[in-house]
Amino acid sequence: MTLDRWSDSQRSRRRELLESGSFPLLSAFTDDTAPDLDLLFEYGLARHPD
Repeated sequence: MTLDRWSDSQRSRRRELLESGSFPLLSAFTDDTAPDLDLLFEYGLARHPD
């Protein structure tokens, strides 16, 4: 199973958890808040000391 397919299969569970009120800070984020993870990785890697 690919990561995208697994993520799609977990969508309803994710929504259920976020709407439960148990994770108020996490539920404040919207879908467009997530950064480009590859760009974030490259940024961190560039600043990691040798």
